[in-house]
Amino acid sequence: MEYFELFKDVEDKFLNAISAADLEHKVNIKVLGCNTQKTVTKVAKATPILRYLGKTDVIITVNEVIFEQLNDLHKSMVVDETLAEISWDNDKDKLVISKPDFATFTLILQKYSCDEMLAERDIVKAAYSVGETEPQEIRV
Repeated sequence: MEYFELFKDVEDKFLNAISAADLEHKVNIKVLGCNTQKTVTKVAKATPILRYLGKTDVIITVNEVIFEQLNDLHKSMVVDETLAEISWDNDKDKLVISKPDFATFTLILQKYSCDEMLAERDIVKAAYSVGETEPQEIRV
């Protein structure tokens, strides 16, 4: 994979959003281009050596070819969704990279409403958190 500096306008979209989210006070984020990756963006913790050498905690890579094809609204959505993966746990004083809360197939989203899907996810999450070994019927 080849990495490169992003066009100024693309980099600025991410840097402005990072600033607006107040992440730069706790986390050092580097945004790079990588047009061979299969996703529009990817978030990864920097390796210990990169943290030492570059004062970088998180690396966001952007497939700039794909990103530039989006309209402004969709670009903003991608930036927001990407930054939502990054947070700082003040209690533990550490960086947290989270996976998205929600992933499914397009056809499933077309069949059920987003609210129904979110309710189903919450019910499943609650069932796991109870720690029951026997299946229980849970109603919405």
